[in-house]
Amino acid sequence: GYFGNTPVEPDAEVVKLENDKYFFILHSGIDLFEGNKDYLSTKSIERDGIVKVERKITYNKRPSRANMQPKLGSVWFAKMKNTRKVYCFSPSNLEETEKFILSTGFCGILCKNGVDPIYLKQVFLSDDFNMAKDRLASGSTQKAVANETIRLIALPLPPLSEQQKIADILSVVDIAIKKTDVIIWKSEMLKRGLMQRLLTRGIRHTRYKKTELGEIPETWKIIQLSRIVTSYKNGIYKRSEFYGRGFPSIRMHNIQDGYVNTKGAPLLEVTN
Repeated sequence: GYFGNTPVEPDAEVVKLENDKYFFILHSGIDLFEGNKDYLSTKSIERDGIVKVERKITYNKRPSRANMQPKLGSVWFAKMKNTRKVYCFSPSNLEETEKFILSTGFCGILCKNGVDPIYLKQVFLSDDFNMAKDRLASGSTQKAVANETIRLIALPLPPLSEQQKIADILSVVDIAIKKTDVIIWKSEMLKRGLMQRLLTRGIRHTRYKKTELGEIPETWKIIQLSRIVTSYKNGIYKRSEFYGRGFPSIRMHNIQDGYVNTKGAPLLEVTN
């Protein structure tokens, strides 16, 4: 069988999310609760981790989108196109099922017997799943996969023991990636601090003067940018009447997850 364009092992089924033997697609609506809970919007998740809580909510005072109830064994993915955000409620974080309420921007899939939720989380993070999800996305402004088409998404389902082995291996890789990300972040912070020091204090200076930019070495100068820039203009392209030919103009929304997507980028003709 095939998952997207990827061959699937012969002993792995390819099943759709509508298959109620293995999955249940959770509907909107939450249980009555007292006190406060943490609301997780799609902005709260980056890849497969919580980066921030959107806000504290009560049952009666909450955004209309705060209407999805987490359950043990459920896996959630953001429905928006070109968005890879997944969160899982497994025995390892059991207490979180009572702590959070999720946005209707997520789709929740409850795993039944024969499906490991950590394995399903890894599937939802995969390229093939996200390409399948994005192909089904619709909408005029924010494209997203609709509830009625979610059930059509197919995915590979090997035997449970193999699912667990796959989940264990990929979880180890995820931990290694997160440790690397922390090292990169610390290195970037070190560089920023070093840049701030070097670009304001210089090297081995002992005498400083006060300026509108703060203290700088006494031998340094402050100069207006206009004195050293001979000319400047907004790009090297002709105006919008030339759209339809030339080179694609890459804008902020064309850069997603570290990759350039030229779909929808206007073509601009370069001038001399």
